[in-house]
Amino acid sequence: MGGNAFARDGGPGRPALNTPRISPTEYNTLKEMAQKVLSQFYAHVTTPPEAPGKPDYGDIDTMTATPFKDPQTTLSELKTIFNAPRYISHGVTTSFAIPLPDKPGSYAQLDVHVCPSVERLAWDRMMNSYGDAWQILGLIHRGLGLTVNDKGLTVRLAAIEPADRVNSMLLVSTDPVAVLQFLGLDPIAFLETGFESEEQLFRWVAAGRFFARSLVDADAPQKTANDRVRLRKRPMFRRFVDEWVPGHPELGAAEPVDRELVEREALTTFGVQEEAKAKLIAHREKEDEAAFWRGLAEAVMPDEENTSERNLAARAVKRWVVFGKESQVPSLRTEAEVAEIDQQKLQPVLNKSVAQEHKEPLLEWVKSHWTEIKAKELARIESYTVKGRRGKKSSDNKITKQDDE
Repeated sequence: MGGNAFARDGGPGRPALNTPRISPTEYNTLKEMAQKVLSQFYAHVTTPPEAPGKPDYGDIDTMTATPFKDPQTTLSELKTIFNAPRYISHGVTTSFAIPLPDKPGSYAQLDVHVCPSVERLAWDRMMNSYGDAWQILGLIHRGLGLTVNDKGLTVRLAAIEPADRVNSMLLVSTDPVAVLQFLGLDPIAFLETGFESEEQLFRWVAAGRFFARSLVDADAPQKTANDRVRLRKRPMFRRFVDEWVPGHPELGAAEPVDRELVEREALTTFGVQEEAKAKLIAHREKEDEAAFWRGLAEAVMPDEENTSERNLAARAVKRWVVFGKESQVPSLRTEAEVAEIDQQKLQPVLNKSVAQEHKEPLLEWVKSHWTEIKAKELARIESYTVKGRRGKKSSDNKITKQDDE
């Protein structure tokens, strides 16, 4: 939450609270107290380690799993035990305002994050450890087709990503040790022993087997708008990118490993080759399907450049034409298919219902019947529009009548 959960006036009875940054001594004292209290309510309690060398802290982050009691009962009892005047819940995270000893009227913000499982707790703890560590690691590995976020380690399949980034993503692992080992990073240092200084943490990052200086270069092509914001607002991230890497030209490779090799190794290491293959097949089918409909629209409307008009052609055919699965002979419906679902699903996947050798004859049939198909669709749209106008007038009349009464 960044220590700002109580910084704003929340209205009557919920005034803004003074939550100053706290010293390392205050932080450690409150952290130990909070862990001891939370252990009475959750079977698993942990605090992700902060970035090394921080002079002060904005809040105290704790993560829990396996609650002993009902969530609302837990929050009420914790409020009492912490002597917190207020708490604010945001999804699975609740912020408590805890009075600061020897500072009347001042509070520390304690964030309690409840994880759905012990496995998720381990992953979330890793992702929230050492300040900007995973922001830095994300920049290094993104250009290799690897994304590490709150869901786990994901491989973005290169054959799919340019056309469909979301569907290119294949989750391969949520095991912290396995992921760090794959990245060539020492899991014991990160998960157990920790780092005494920022220098030590940066050297750990640079020791990863995929680290290359060009990946964090000022003009690296994989940098995003978010990276540029981080460079302005996150000092640790900026120090690594703008100062530390340029100051250590002897570390890491000059150029990154080939993305295709990284993808192949990731799929093999985590045993997800079949899942990747299934995604690729589904993507090709989707692309073939889209290509057919684009070709159909271009065939029946060759002089039309307006995309919305061409989309009309695809929708009209999907609504009015039945593709024969046995004889492959199309026919016109007497009533339109207007299921309230994505238009792409109005017609079964063409690749599974029409053989490749029948697609060209199908296209010729649609072209020869296009005038009739288009007329049916335009009449349907007009009828729908007229009904909508009538409904609006009827509604307006009712409102007028009520006002009169």
